[in-house]
Amino acid sequence: MKKKKKILLIIGIITLIVLFTPKSFYEKYYYDFLEWKNLRNKIVWKKNIKLNWEDFRSTNTEENLVLEARVGLSIRYYTNPIMFKSKTVFMPNESFVINENDSINLRISEAKFNLLEIYRRKMEKYVLKLKNEKIDTLKKIDFDNLNLKYYELFETEWEKYLESQNETKSLENLEKRIKLEL
Repeated sequence: MKKKKKILLIIGIITLIVLFTPKSFYEKYYYDFLEWKNLRNKIVWKKNIKLNWEDFRSTNTEENLVLEARVGLSIRYYTNPIMFKSKTVFMPNESFVINENDSINLRISEAKFNLLEIYRRKMEKYVLKLKNEKIDTLKKIDFDNLNLKYYELFETEWEKYLESQNETKSLENLEKRIKLEL
């Protein structure tokens, strides 16, 4: 009989905790788990981290490509009030390099990773502006569109770099710009 009372007491306490714990508490841990799951096989941009040849793990090489440095934005947000976090990521399992003896490939990859970080910061600055203006009508689609917009701005600038006639000079100019902005 005592054992049943203890079990019922424990179940009652757990029920009270669940009922009176704010929903936001559970959402936070749920989103933390999703973020961990999303980022576990990626390299998150940090000022003191540089890419190296071991970061290019994909074996799926595309014809006519000597390098694929896949980068992306990971965003996490809540609305009302706005809570926004974002990270620039490098995806090793989707990136490859054919010639590890050509150091320019590593510089190009690093420049691409850094350039996306600049656009991520611009996006975060814009969201902070919205938050400071107390805009509370944003929906999930608005954040998704914002993510898409800044990634497309990055892609447009990256394409300009790729289309340049003098790759070395263009890379040097891009690296100078990145150094100024980061």
